[in-house]
Amino acid sequence: MDTVTHSLVGAAISDCWFRKRLGPVATPFALGVAALPDIDIFTYLISPEQVWVNHRGITHSFFPMLLAAPVLGAAGYFISKKRGLYWQWILLAVLCLFSHTIIDLVTSWGTMPWLPFSNARVSWDVAPLLDPFMFLVTGASFVLNRLPR
Repeated sequence: MDTVTHSLVGAAISDCWFRKRLGPVATPFALGVAALPDIDIFTYLISPEQVWVNHRGITHSFFPMLLAAPVLGAAGYFISKKRGLYWQWILLAVLCLFSHTIIDLVTSWGTMPWLPFSNARVSWDVAPLLDPFMFLVTGASFVLNRLPR
Protein backbone atom coordinates (compact mmCIF):
# COMPACT_ATOMS: atom_id res chain seq x y z
CA MET A 1 0.00 0.00 0.00
CA ASP A 2 1.18 3.53 -0.62
CA THR A 3 2.56 5.70 2.17
CA VAL A 4 -0.21 8.30 1.90
CA THR A 5 -2.87 5.64 2.56
CA HIS A 6 -0.91 4.43 5.60
CA SER A 7 -0.80 7.99 6.92
CA LEU A 8 -4.52 8.47 6.36
CA VAL A 9 -5.31 5.25 8.22
CA GLY A 10 -3.17 6.52 11.11
CA ALA A 11 -5.11 9.79 11.08
CA ALA A 12 -8.38 7.85 11.12
CA ILE A 13 -7.20 5.88 14.16
CA SER A 14 -6.26 9.12 15.88
CA ASP A 15 -9.53 10.83 14.99
CA CYS A 16 -11.64 7.91 16.18
CA TRP A 17 -10.13 7.36 19.60
CA PHE A 18 -7.48 9.87 20.55
CA ARG A 19 -8.04 13.38 19.18
CA LYS A 20 -10.32 14.56 22.01
CA ARG A 21 -8.14 13.08 24.75
CA LEU A 22 -4.72 13.98 23.36
CA GLY A 23 -5.51 17.22 21.55
CA PRO A 24 -4.86 18.52 18.05
CA VAL A 25 -1.28 17.20 17.95
CA ALA A 26 -2.54 13.60 17.94
CA THR A 27 -3.55 13.60 14.27
CA PRO A 28 -0.28 14.96 12.79
CA PHE A 29 1.57 12.61 15.15
CA ALA A 30 -0.46 9.66 13.85
CA LEU A 31 0.06 10.75 10.23
CA GLY A 32 3.82 10.57 10.72
CA VAL A 33 3.99 7.45 12.86
CA ALA A 34 1.77 5.45 10.51
CA ALA A 35 4.11 6.26 7.60
CA LEU A 36 7.32 5.70 9.59
CA PRO A 37 7.89 2.00 8.72
CA ASP A 38 8.37 3.01 5.08
CA ILE A 39 11.61 4.74 6.09
CA ASP A 40 13.38 1.62 4.86
CA ILE A 41 12.82 2.86 1.30
CA PHE A 42 15.87 5.07 1.83
CA THR A 43 18.07 1.99 1.39
CA TYR A 44 17.61 2.88 -2.29
CA LEU A 45 20.16 5.64 -1.77
CA ILE A 46 22.73 3.04 -0.69
CA SER A 47 21.93 0.46 -3.32
CA PRO A 48 18.83 0.28 -5.55
CA GLU A 49 18.89 -3.52 -5.37
CA GLN A 50 18.68 -3.44 -1.57
CA VAL A 51 15.17 -1.98 -1.73
CA TRP A 52 13.89 -5.32 -3.02
CA VAL A 53 15.60 -7.12 -0.14
CA ASN A 54 15.04 -4.68 2.74
CA HIS A 55 11.71 -3.00 2.01
CA ARG A 56 9.01 -4.31 4.29
CA GLY A 57 11.62 -5.96 6.44
CA ILE A 58 12.67 -5.09 9.98
CA THR A 59 10.88 -1.73 10.00
CA HIS A 60 7.62 -3.56 9.27
CA SER A 61 8.14 -6.21 11.95
CA PHE A 62 5.95 -6.31 15.05
CA PHE A 63 8.79 -6.84 17.55
CA PRO A 64 10.81 -3.69 16.67
CA MET A 65 7.54 -1.74 16.57
CA LEU A 66 6.86 -2.72 20.17
CA LEU A 67 10.32 -1.41 21.07
CA ALA A 68 9.84 1.83 19.12
CA ALA A 69 6.34 2.61 20.43
CA PRO A 70 7.41 3.86 23.90
CA VAL A 71 9.99 6.15 22.30
CA LEU A 72 7.48 7.51 19.80
CA GLY A 73 4.87 7.80 22.55
CA ALA A 74 7.32 9.86 24.62
CA ALA A 75 7.88 12.15 21.63
CA GLY A 76 4.13 12.68 21.24
CA TYR A 77 3.74 13.20 24.97
CA PHE A 78 6.41 15.90 25.13
CA ILE A 79 5.37 17.83 22.00
CA SER A 80 1.74 17.97 23.06
CA LYS A 81 0.38 20.80 25.17
CA LYS A 82 -2.59 18.66 26.23
CA ARG A 83 -0.47 15.75 27.29
CA GLY A 84 -3.01 13.16 28.36
CA LEU A 85 -1.69 9.94 29.73
CA TYR A 86 1.64 8.63 28.50
CA TRP A 87 0.19 5.16 27.87
CA GLN A 88 -2.36 6.68 25.45
CA TRP A 89 0.46 8.08 23.32
CA ILE A 90 2.13 4.67 23.33
CA LEU A 91 -1.15 2.97 22.39
CA LEU A 92 -1.67 5.42 19.53
CA ALA A 93 1.87 4.70 18.27
CA VAL A 94 1.35 0.92 18.51
CA LEU A 95 -1.97 1.07 16.65
CA CYS A 96 -0.54 3.27 13.89
CA LEU A 97 2.56 1.10 13.46
CA PHE A 98 0.64 -2.18 13.54
CA SER A 99 -1.94 -0.83 11.08
CA HIS A 100 0.89 -0.18 8.64
CA THR A 101 2.06 -3.79 8.72
CA ILE A 102 -1.45 -5.23 8.63
CA ILE A 103 -2.36 -3.14 5.60
CA ASP A 104 0.84 -4.28 3.88
CA LEU A 105 -0.01 -7.90 4.65
CA VAL A 106 -3.09 -7.72 2.41
CA THR A 107 -1.02 -6.78 -0.65
CA SER A 108 0.51 -9.24 -3.10
CA TRP A 109 4.06 -8.31 -2.04
CA GLY A 110 3.39 -8.87 1.66
CA THR A 111 5.81 -8.16 4.47
CA MET A 112 8.06 -9.88 7.02
CA PRO A 113 6.18 -9.30 10.29
CA TRP A 114 8.11 -11.80 12.42
CA LEU A 115 11.66 -10.52 11.89
CA PRO A 116 14.17 -11.06 13.50
CA PHE A 117 12.76 -14.46 14.49
CA SER A 118 11.68 -15.50 10.99
CA ASN A 119 12.38 -13.97 7.60
CA ALA A 120 9.31 -15.51 5.98
CA ARG A 121 7.43 -13.02 3.81
CA VAL A 122 3.70 -13.18 4.60
CA SER A 123 1.15 -12.10 2.02
CA TRP A 124 -2.61 -12.46 2.02
CA ASP A 125 -2.77 -11.25 -1.63
CA VAL A 126 -6.14 -9.53 -1.28
CA ALA A 127 -5.34 -6.03 -2.57
CA PRO A 128 -2.93 -4.54 -5.10
CA LEU A 129 0.14 -2.56 -4.00
CA LEU A 130 -1.56 0.68 -5.03
CA ASP A 131 -5.25 0.51 -4.25
CA PRO A 132 -7.12 3.63 -5.40
CA PHE A 133 -10.31 2.53 -3.62
CA MET A 134 -8.55 2.30 -0.23
CA PHE A 135 -6.86 5.65 -0.85
CA LEU A 136 -10.15 7.35 -1.79
CA VAL A 137 -12.08 5.90 1.16
CA THR A 138 -9.47 6.86 3.75
CA GLY A 139 -8.88 10.24 2.10
CA ALA A 140 -12.60 11.02 2.02
CA SER A 141 -13.03 10.05 5.67
CA PHE A 142 -10.10 12.29 6.61
CA VAL A 143 -11.58 15.28 4.72
CA LEU A 144 -15.18 14.71 5.84
CA ASN A 145 -14.11 14.47 9.48
CA ARG A 146 -12.71 18.00 9.23
CA LEU A 147 -15.81 19.63 7.80
CA PRO A 148 -17.72 21.89 10.15
CA ARG A 149 -20.59 20.13 11.87
